[in-house]
Amino acid sequence: MSKHYYSNATPSNPYFTADTSNSTVDNNLQLQITSDATDWNAATAGNGPGPDIYRLNASSDNWATENQIVVASATTIASITAGNDASFDLRFDAPISTSTGAQQTITITATVVKQ
Repeated sequence: MSKHYYSNATPSNPYFTADTSNSTVDNNLQLQITSDATDWNAATAGNGPGPDIYRLNASSDNWATENQIVVASATTIASITAGNDASFDLRFDAPISTSTGAQQTITITATVVKQ
């Protein structure tokens, strides 16, 4: 299995965008896996994919740096200055092997938190 990059890319919006342009306070954008797959599990912090274990990373600076998204707690992926937006992208690293051919569904929750 391999790495897959996903975004909601369009010519005018190449990444996912946290639109906080109307905000008057500084915010942090946080992501967390809030519902894991049926047969696969998210890698724990600092670990990569394994058998039935996937890894999800996010970047808000075109992959110059990246943050692992985990189940245990929310991960801050961007600090947003008041009145601005934050763009980010996701990378899904598939398990190195799998015991199932069934579709796997995960839920990722984005939260904007006042700094």
